[in-house]
Amino acid sequence: MGANPQSPLAWAELADIADSEGRVTDTYASATVAVDRAREVLRESGWQPGDAVLWSHEPNRAYLRALDAKRRAANSLGLAAEAGSAADELAAADPDAQMRIASEFTPTQVISLDEVQAMLAERVAAQTAEAEAAIAAADAAGYTADAPSADALSTEEPADAPDAPVEEAPVDEAPGEEAPAAPVSAAYAAGADVPPTVAPEAQPAVPAPVPASWAFDGAPTPSYTSAEPAADAADAAESADDEPRHDTAEIPDDVDGSSNGVEPGASESPDDDAEPEASVTAEDVETVSVDDDGGADVPAIILIGAQWGDEGKGKATDLLGPRVDYVVKFNGGNNAGHTVVVGDEKYALHLLPSGILTPGVTPIIANGVVVDIEVLFDELTALSSRGVDVSKLRISANAHVITQYHRTLDKVTERFLGKRQIGTTGRGIGPAYADKINRVGIRMQDLFDENILRQKVEGALDQKNHLLLKIYNRRAIGVDEIVDDLLSYADRLRPMVTDTALMLHQALDAGDTVLFEGGQATMLDVDHGTYPFVTSSNATSGGAITGSGIAPNRIDRVIAVVKAYTTRVGAGPFPTELFDESGEFLRAKGFEFGTTTGRPRRCGWYDAPIARFTARINGVTDFVLTKLDVLTGLETIPVCVAYDVDGERFDELPVNQSDFHHATPIYEEFPGWTEDITGARTFDELPKAAQDYVLAIEAMSGARISAIGVGPGRDAIVVRHDLLD
Repeated sequence: MGANPQSPLAWAELADIADSEGRVTDTYASATVAVDRAREVLRESGWQPGDAVLWSHEPNRAYLRALDAKRRAANSLGLAAEAGSAADELAAADPDAQMRIASEFTPTQVISLDEVQAMLAERVAAQTAEAEAAIAAADAAGYTADAPSADALSTEEPADAPDAPVEEAPVDEAPGEEAPAAPVSAAYAAGADVPPTVAPEAQPAVPAPVPASWAFDGAPTPSYTSAEPAADAADAAESADDEPRHDTAEIPDDVDGSSNGVEPGASESPDDDAEPEASVTAEDVETVSVDDDGGADVPAIILIGAQWGDEGKGKATDLLGPRVDYVVKFNGGNNAGHTVVVGDEKYALHLLPSGILTPGVTPIIANGVVVDIEVLFDELTALSSRGVDVSKLRISANAHVITQYHRTLDKVTERFLGKRQIGTTGRGIGPAYADKINRVGIRMQDLFDENILRQKVEGALDQKNHLLLKIYNRRAIGVDEIVDDLLSYADRLRPMVTDTALMLHQALDAGDTVLFEGGQATMLDVDHGTYPFVTSSNATSGGAITGSGIAPNRIDRVIAVVKAYTTRVGAGPFPTELFDESGEFLRAKGFEFGTTTGRPRRCGWYDAPIARFTARINGVTDFVLTKLDVLTGLETIPVCVAYDVDGERFDELPVNQSDFHHATPIYEEFPGWTEDITGARTFDELPKAAQDYVLAIEAMSGARISAIGVGPGRDAIVVRHDLLD
């Protein structure tokens, strides 16, 4: 059973598929029908053009996706009026829609892909022929691995392949030229049969008729549901860049899947996934308040996430800030970040260390980070305009740079994977790390030597232009285009770039306190997380060592932030995930929507085996438990204490990823409480049931719980043990 052919969801799905395959005219045609039919459905509920719609409602998301697809396709087809009209309607319906759509990790599959592929078989064959023609044209133009021609490296489409599919370029990329096409006829928009596809210059190609047998098979699957991975991980279907993103309310981190999640996201975590914010409340992050009267000297502290991101690391980092001298970001990129509230001001940081908000603290972007320079200066400018002093920021000369071609490859590669998408944020995080490992990356120090920079860009693009042109049927990227863009930042970067490893060693030798803040979280770590639904870097305490250049014996404390329940953005296994009213309760009360991506987070109960795993992998000395107040009002609170896999009990995480995906949680239930705990400031002020819950999960988790978040306010914290004692 598939989708009703009269449904806007069915046509939105066709538009998504056409868009992912680069068929611009098919995208425009399907999206036009989807938008028209969505309007009819919305009008039945009293909606009028210009009214806002709720992103949380799945049919509304199909309408918004279709509007965005129509806008982009119209732009590529040269239909300026249609593109402008769609853009205006999209902005009126949901001002954040384009951000949310760009950050989605996993398209909602309301139509069987097998049915769609069968229906579009002829078109796929035709598209393959066009691609082969484009390759032949490129070969004829002399584009070879040994000697790429100037024509082949041009930003224009190959002259001999005018009908090759053209897709709207990423933000930094100029779209290719294509002859304008007439809009879809009114009859087609109304759903009438249409003639076969004609040449693009005459009329947009029309998808094959939808089989009348399609019908809805129950309610649409929410976009945050888990994908079905294959045993070889090829069946990936957010957070995390992008990269599942790490939202620490977090600005989700994908999985790589980068964002987008960061999706979620990230993904690389996203990153998901490029970090416009959803409407985020302070509830997104819990705080760790500490006394100002000092304590024992603890010169080096690592702060990491214990689950899949979004645990509340941002406020913890910020509130430890007054007692530290340096705050170091050691992994990830702009697929992740923090939401920090200072007084009445809320700051969403995607790339900068959150310590930049604390006067007197030196923020450092270390060598383990990949830096999108445009995003860096956007954030610096935004903070400066709000009166924040950013002059103390320092960046490692060895940090790698995200370029335009990384972002382009991230997006086209993810689309090329189809239903096997990992769920990246599309922000170039994964490709930048891949270049680092392949030893063809661009580092910050390279921007200060034009000859070296040009040589490295030429070497990187020699291979990447072959991929873009011959595999993905996209335009080649010129060397000058990249070099000129990067050199434009050199003078502004020069005062910030230094040997940060040496700087940190000298600071520790002088007795200064250094805080290393991790992006994403343990379960998104590329080595120790739920691979392949992970980010592209090491988000564990070991990553702080290699990502900053500090020796292991300099570390004194490892603090892991963990929610009183569990959330995840993007695809991947999640044993305690809830699909009922309990999950909706946690999502609504905890405002579980990614700060980076706006995507709804998947919600589930506390998972003690994951907490124990985190404690072991990271050498956790203290847990900070956040969002305990969200559980207020529940009659009973289940906690996962072990897993059942095909009748076998696992008290720890199964080593086999397939087993973990199929694991069923074994729960132990604890009494809930109804009292308001947001005013509690000591452990004894918590209700007895809340105390018992905290003590029970502490006993299961492998390290002491030193601080407990009991509300959204900065002072809504119960401190059991000083984090720097």
